[in-house]
Amino acid sequence: MGGELFCAKTKPDEKKKNINGNNDFMIVDMQMKLCKLFYYQLINYIYFTIHLKLIKMKKLSILFFSVLLFAACKNKETASTDVKADSTVYPYTIKDAEDWEMNTDSKNMLIAMSAVKAFENRDTAALKAFIGDSINLKVDGYEFKGLKADFLKSVQEEMNRYKSITISMEDAESVTNKDKSKQWVSLWYKQNWEDKDGKKDSISFFNDLQIKDGKVVVWSEYIQHAMQK
Repeated sequence: MGGELFCAKTKPDEKKKNINGNNDFMIVDMQMKLCKLFYYQLINYIYFTIHLKLIKMKKLSILFFSVLLFAACKNKETASTDVKADSTVYPYTIKDAEDWEMNTDSKNMLIAMSAVKAFENRDTAALKAFIGDSINLKVDGYEFKGLKADFLKSVQEEMNRYKSITISMEDAESVTNKDKSKQWVSLWYKQNWEDKDGKKDSISFFNDLQIKDGKVVVWSEYIQHAMQK
């Protein structure tokens, strides 16, 4: 009987103790869940903040490069317009003026120089390869216009007057018009020679050669005469 009373008295206290212990556990568990929830919310906030900043930076970069590209294109268009515009008033008006430009193709220059070199070597056989089927030769006080064979015969007669010829090339220029229909090579050189009688002399020449289909069709020769004493 005494044991039962003792048990009856002690059981409610144990039950209360168990209830308090469960409450403490539940509070701790709730705190842990709240901490986890706050932690996840913080991570999400940081992630989305950084992500939005990266998107904005990317958009700003695209906008920046787009502006640079537009400015470059605009400057290029302006530069092209400036090159074409020429308001210069010249003292003379050139009739049928060609819009000449430098010819970057070296083929015409090679043909013109090879023709002059053949003359220097007094070799009409080599010269033949660079002359068109017909040619117009313009020299000081003389002009020839005819077929290649007749031209070579005339040149051979001129060559026979010399014992030796030496040419020193000083300058050269190759030009063409816009549609490539007219192409010229200009040569500046000094020619030294000795004739059959042993007389030596030298003179400066300017040659203008028109090249068509890889052949010389016009050969203009200009001489710098010595000063009269």
